[in-house]
Order: sequence, then C-alpha cells, then structure tokens
Amino acid sequence: MSVIVPARDAAATLGRQLDALAAQDHTGPWEVVVVDDGSSDATAEVAESRRSALPALRVIREAGSGGVNRARNVGCRHSRGRLLLFCDADDLVTPGWMSALVRALETAPA
Repeated sequence: MSVIVPARDAAATLGRQLDALAAQDHTGPWEVVVVDDGSSDATAEVAESRRSALPALRVIREAGSGGVNRARNVGCRHSRGRLLLFCDADDLVTPGWMSALVRALETAPA
C-alpha cells in the first residue's frame, strides 16, 4: 500500500502529518510517498527528517509547481503499492485511519 502526500511550501504542517502516519496501527507493508511540488521552504527537509520513523518513506522533489493534482499523479507513478491512499500535507490523520480504509477497500464488493 502507498500513501501519497502532495506537499508545497508545507514545512509548517508536514511533520505533524508524517508523525500521525508513523503512528498508524496498520501491520502490513506500506510506504509513504511525499511529492514536494516545487516548494520554496524546507518541505523536503522536513519529510527527510522523518525517515527513521517511516523507513519506507520516499521523497520526490519536483523542480516547479504543477499543482496538487499533478503532484498526486507523480506520487502514483512513483508508488509501489497495490492500494493507493491520499492525504494532504496539512491534514492530520486520526489513529486507525489507515486500517479502517484498508478494511473498507478489502471488504467492499468490486
């Protein structure tokens, strides 16, 4: 599973979101793909600083801003997961968020 997080000039909020993702209770394999969409602040550095808490973290740096939808698409192209989850850098996922979404996706009729 891959969690795609588009981020632009999100140094002030991204760390809290990544900490909340690191605290999720999902036990299966998963990764976080942060797409820095041409930030002019320390967004990428904040993401990199969470690598010890998120060993499967990947940070993709885009040279210019293409917008949030393009950043999501870039994240999809770089993801390795069978399931894709999306959240924004200024969100704060709640405990159990990931497990609840995975359960819903796995039990819903196709």
